[in-house]
Formats: sequence, C-alpha cells, structure tokens
Amino acid sequence: MPISATEERHFGPYEILGQLGQGGMAIVYLARSPDGEQVALKVLREEADERSDMVARFHREARLARELRHPHIVPALDAGVVDGRHFLATRYVPSVDLWDLVEARGPLPLDACRSLTRDLALALQAIDEAGAIHRDVKPQNVLVDGTGRAMLTDFGLARPTNPASLRLTQSGVFLGTPSYAAPEQVLGERSELDIRADLYSLGVLLWFSLTGKPLYTGASRFEVLEKHLDAATPEIRRHREDIDDALRDLLNWLLQKAPENRPESPLRLLEGGDAALSTEACARGRTLLTQMIAPSLEKLADA
Repeated sequence: MPISATEERHFGPYEILGQLGQGGMAIVYLARSPDGEQVALKVLREEADERSDMVARFHREARLARELRHPHIVPALDAGVVDGRHFLATRYVPSVDLWDLVEARGPLPLDACRSLTRDLALALQAIDEAGAIHRDVKPQNVLVDGTGRAMLTDFGLARPTNPASLRLTQSGVFLGTPSYAAPEQVLGERSELDIRADLYSLGVLLWFSLTGKPLYTGASRFEVLEKHLDAATPEIRRHREDIDDALRDLLNWLLQKAPENRPESPLRLLEGGDAALSTEACARGRTLLTQMIAPSLEKLADA
C-alpha cells in the first residue's frame, strides 16, 4: 500500500513530498534526503515485498542502477530496506518524459530526433560495457531535462547478460513493453537476448519520435507482438517525407528483425551512424528540445 499520512510523511531518513507515479510493482515518491537533495524514491509495494522473485528483481535493479554512472542515465543514490519495505532512491530530474513530449508536440524535428538517438545510444553503450541489457527502452523511460539532454531511467527489467542471471527469467515468458519489444524478446528466448534487443527498441522509439505514432498497432498486445515478429517494416517516408537518407538508413538498420543484421553494439551504431548523428546536428537538436520543454519545466517549478 502507499505510504500513509500517519507515518508523518517520512520513510526512514527521507521526507515524503508527494507521489510521482506508480506501477504494478512499486510506487514512486518525490522525497527529500537528509542532505536536502530531492530524490525519486521507489518503494516496493507490500504485496511485492512478499514475493521472493520480485524482491530479487528489485535488488538486481538497485545493484545495476548504482553501478552505472553516466550523463545519460538517471543516477541511483541509495537503496535498502525500511521496516520491511525495499526502496531505491534516484536523483530527481526536473524533466519531461518523451511520451508526454511527443503527445503534446507531435512528431519532433529531425535534429531533435538525432539528439535523442545519440544520447540514448551513449546510455546503452554504458549499459553494454557493464555487461547488461535494459529490456524496457520506451518513451516513458526517457527523460528530457532542461538542457535538452535525454536520460534513460527505470532498470526494473534490466539484467546482466551473464548466464547466472538467467535464473530470474523464466524461459518462454515475455518481459517488456509490447510496442517496443525486439522480435527475440517477444519469443522469450532468454539466452538469445543481448544489447541488440535494446537497439531494436531504440529504433522503435526513434520511429515514434519521428512520426508521433507506434511502429505497429493491433487489437491486442498479442497482435502487436506478432507484428514485431512477422510484419514488414513500414517505409518511414510515407509518414515523414522530409527525412534524409542517412537518418532513414540508420532507422532501418536498427529495425532489422534479425539481431545479426542490426548494429552489433551501441558503439558500432555511433560509429556507423555518424552521418545521421553528426555533432552539429545533434547540438541543434538539443537546443530545440530545450526550447520545447521549457514551458513544462516552468509549470513544474511553479507547482
């Protein structure tokens, strides 16, 4: 259950300032740490605390998040247990998530899409170098801050790619978000998943940023999953006539059905996609993103 008012709005050493969001596994609060820093405090729900698999996943998320230190990953600051409730504290970033940004503004300018893609590729490079995969790269897990920088958050489905980690993932069970899942992720083949699955998700996210629409739609989540497996990749120019050849080619490279036909790593993407993700174009894109989210951040500051 949520932290109640009778708990004097405190959770261990943290002062609870409000609720930021919630999911099936946890509730996220805006809180203040003992040193005065605002944090996003993720508290596992009581019913999840009673399940050993959920607790194990939460511990894994906390461990991976604390190990990763990168400008494009929201940093974890603390983790532990208070009165039997497991928690993870990450830095609170005044920001707009990519889903809300596109819902409000529609398709983004090409240079803004380049900037987002490069920032997230750099985040995935750090995750890959740490020997892990995220498994839930989607617009709701991308925050854009006041400088136009994109940051990846929520490591609830992340795991190391070493064989020992596989015991927490049941074979044949789909984990992820249907609209952004790689074909091999749809199949639930845990031994086949590596960073290339996250790169496919990055491609779907780039499609969403360019068009304001999902790559595939369906009457059910199962229909969407099937399309990731079998449906032809739509032609982006039918939705975005102004896209240049370099960015179109990069998008199609990411959206290949077979992992071996995608970039083998985020570093390979950044090297091979240099024409689409040039420093100058990405800098222009970051400026555009800063301007687009400024009104939303002003509202947050006044709240």
